[in-house]
Amino acid sequence: MPAGRAINEIMEYIPSEAKTIIDVGCGFGIHGFLLRTRRDLHLKRLVALDIWQPYLDFVKRFDIYDEIVKHDLLHLPLPFTDNEFDVCLRTEVLEHLPKKAALKSLDEVERIANIIIITTLFNILQT
Repeated sequence: MPAGRAINEIMEYIPSEAKTIIDVGCGFGIHGFLLRTRRDLHLKRLVALDIWQPYLDFVKRFDIYDEIVKHDLLHLPLPFTDNEFDVCLRTEVLEHLPKKAALKSLDEVERIANIIIITTLFNILQT
């Protein structure tokens, strides 16, 4: 599937009534930017989480997110309360973690968000 089409589909999975969203593994903030510019959402809070400081510096410079959190997904729990977010957006993250850590991190995002949207690369990794 072409990347542009996949991003559009991801955006459509986010309910219009979502008020709080966390973008885990935000990277350059593409999803955050699209949420701000292409969806008619009345967001109260959009949070970026990533481990790589250059990504966080980039999204901070363009003021895409309300909050920016540097956190390593190998070190849980995440610094958020239960059901703190309506939606957790987690795109192209799982493949960067060892299998056990990836599974634990899935449980953790289920703890902090009511809806979890996950994408990952396909036809690359085999178990």
